[in-house]
Amino acid sequence: MAAYADALPAPPPVGSVPVIDLRLLRDDPETVRASQRARGESESIVDDLLRADGERRVAVQRFEALRAEQKQLGKQMPKASGAGREALLRRTRELSGEVKAAEAAVGEAETALRRAQYAVPNVIEDGAPPGGEDDFVVLREVGTKPEIEHPRDQPMVVPSSRHAERPGTAQTVRRDVSRCWETGSG
Repeated sequence: MAAYADALPAPPPVGSVPVIDLRLLRDDPETVRASQRARGESESIVDDLLRADGERRVAVQRFEALRAEQKQLGKQMPKASGAGREALLRRTRELSGEVKAAEAAVGEAETALRRAQYAVPNVIEDGAPPGGEDDFVVLREVGTKPEIEHPRDQPMVVPSSRHAERPGTAQTVRRDVSRCWETGSG
């Protein structure tokens, strides 16, 4: 799984949300596989996502069990005395390291899960034609296409802020650009 996680693309920008519902994936993985087949893409990423989800769930369960045991030992500590207290202290120290390792494992499993989720595209709607973006078909057009007299086929260069401080630089560029479009020259 680690090799797979390294091969995945970087996570999408902040604010992006994975769109594959893990509950749908667990309950009906065949729907997601069918979507991949219809796109002409590999179904193996669905299995990878299922595996990553399972590994994350196991890691979380282990962490929560260790943490519950740690809390239970903390409650027993005031009541213990003598040799029993020493045994509790020893187990508490051991458990502390195990809890930290389990927490780190949860973090790694969640990262691998997110990467696997981002690798799986949206599930296609029933009735969508097979293929990718190159195979799309226009079903209908609404409205009329506007006629653009002078279409821009490349972005306009905007002067940097340091040029705007020099007298006339930023204004001249804007005036020249607008004059070019008004006269149709350039």
